[in-house]
Amino acid sequence: MKPAASDTLSQADSQTISAPSAGRSETADKPQPLDISQKTTGERAYDVLQFLTGKIFILAATAALAFKADPVHGGDKILGMPNFLRSFQQKVTEAFKPVAESGKMGEIISKAASSTVILSWGGNFFVPVIKWLENGRESISNFFNRAIGKPGEEKIAHERLKDLPKQNWMDVIKGRVMAWLTVFSSLTVIDSIAGKDKTGRSNFAKYEDTFSRKLVCTLPGVGAEAKQIAALPLSEKVPMQLEKNGVYRFGKVAALDLFATSAAIVVWNIISRLSAKKRVDKQRHADEIAASAADAANKDHTAAATDTMMASSAAESELVTHRQKQHPAEGLFTNRIQQSATSGISAAL
Repeated sequence: MKPAASDTLSQADSQTISAPSAGRSETADKPQPLDISQKTTGERAYDVLQFLTGKIFILAATAALAFKADPVHGGDKILGMPNFLRSFQQKVTEAFKPVAESGKMGEIISKAASSTVILSWGGNFFVPVIKWLENGRESISNFFNRAIGKPGEEKIAHERLKDLPKQNWMDVIKGRVMAWLTVFSSLTVIDSIAGKDKTGRSNFAKYEDTFSRKLVCTLPGVGAEAKQIAALPLSEKVPMQLEKNGVYRFGKVAALDLFATSAAIVVWNIISRLSAKKRVDKQRHADEIAASAADAANKDHTAAATDTMMASSAAESELVTHRQKQHPAEGLFTNRIQQSATSGISAAL
């Protein structure tokens, strides 16, 4: 009995509808590749944390520590202990005194060295924190991804950050040394680069003076002397009796800190990361060479073993042939046994 036309049509429609559905199901079941082109929520949060801790906080801490190291305003105590920062700074000044007395260039070098030391304390104390931040980029980012991120961002951050080289202490020290050299070099030549005004005053010194007067000395609660300094016209020099005012002095240190420490942080991060990458690439290259040598040795060993087996087989075959020639009957019997065994094996297969 032939099926009705309507039944045939419904079967065809069913096949037509089910085929695309099956295709869509197969596509949906395939794992989709992760889009790792964009930063995750956690990575952006990490960048904010790194900026606040690794830059803003270090700038603030450096200014505060530099002020405590100041021979005039540092004070005798720091956190209840003798002020070792000021004592160290005084020793540095004394050590460079012969250099400063050797001439104009010696004076510039001495001042640059003293300023470099006084501005280095913030970064020095925060080396462990920065190392932890740099090496914990993936774990910190994924902490934020789990807390405030979108579904799937943890895997994306892992793929984006898993191959970042970890910094060791030598990488960090290289970065710090290069940061110090950068600050020292820039402070040595800053007057030449910035130039002087018509009165012969250094433009960089004017920047420090303006920063302190118009930004720091205008803050609430700074005191009457600082407000008096802020009220002076910039064209008028600060009187000698007011130059030692603590707020004004701190403002000049903060201006120097903003310039020098910002550059030092950038150089520090770049050199430390490059050092870690170079070290990891070198180690990876050495591992690849060692693996290649081991593979070549393994191949040589395999080839030698194969040659030994072939030589042994050839010797055995030659011995059998020799015996067959000497004892034809025995050779015929041996050949029949080998043929029977071969036939049996072929039949079994």
